[in-house]
Amino acid sequence: MAVKMTEKAAEKIREVFQSRSLPETTMLRIEVESAEPDGPLDLSLKLDMEEPRADDAVETTQGARLVVQKELGQMLGESLLDFQQESGGFVLEPVAGEL
Repeated sequence: MAVKMTEKAAEKIREVFQSRSLPETTMLRIEVESAEPDGPLDLSLKLDMEEPRADDAVETTQGARLVVQKELGQMLGESLLDFQQESGGFVLEPVAGEL
C-alpha cells in the first residue's frame, strides 16, 4: 500500500478507538470527500467497522488499521499519515524516497 502511518498516528488512532469502546476490528478509512477535475482532492478520515472491501488496501501499524481504496492509494502515491500534537490533527503528506 502506498499510504503508511507513523507510530504516533497509530497510537492516536488506538486511543480514539479505546475511548469510544470501539471493536478491535475498527479501521480508520481515508476517503475522497470531493474532487475538482484539475484541483486538489478533499480527503476525510472516517471510522469504519465493516470488513475491508475487495478493492481496499489495509495498513497495520502497532495494531491500528488504516484502510484506503486501492485506486485512491495509487493516486496519493507514497504518503505518510502522521498525528501532529501542535495542530491537534492528522496530516497526510507525500514521502520522498522509501519509508
